[in-house]
Amino acid sequence: MLRSTFSLAVALVAAAFLVSEAWAQDSAPAAHSFVVADDLEWGAFEPEGFPTGARISVVHGNPAVEGEPYTVRISIPGDYEIPPHWHSGDETLTVLSGTFLLAMGESRQEERLETFRAGDVLFIPAEHPHFGGAKGPTVVQLHGIGPFTTTVLEPVASGYR
Repeated sequence: MLRSTFSLAVALVAAAFLVSEAWAQDSAPAAHSFVVADDLEWGAFEPEGFPTGARISVVHGNPAVEGEPYTVRISIPGDYEIPPHWHSGDETLTVLSGTFLLAMGESRQEERLETFRAGDVLFIPAEHPHFGGAKGPTVVQLHGIGPFTTTVLEPVASGYR
């Protein structure tokens, strides 16, 4: 009986060690990365229902991959209108430059837009409809967990005020 209890104890300790080792490997931090702003590669950001003119750059991660943390920057031209839409995941948005406009709701109502400037941080929960725009050229940075998807509720006609 003592021998089987000891064997069971050794087996449990070994199993706990193996599980903790596997967890440690899975939760080990990824290799570091540095991003120089001048080295960012920009492409068109034109989800269906959005006007042309905005640009996007992936800073870190892959926003298309399920469960992967990502960071993207979006450069918005002045007087640009962001249509009412929502995303499948939470997003944290930081205004890096310019003047960003944002309001919550399923339909565009200009009088509800609030103004945000460089340094302001906004958190928008998943599937929470919002709309916005920019006064003058504006750059925002988004952080989230992939996939980054956009569902447009009310496409904009022209895209510019």
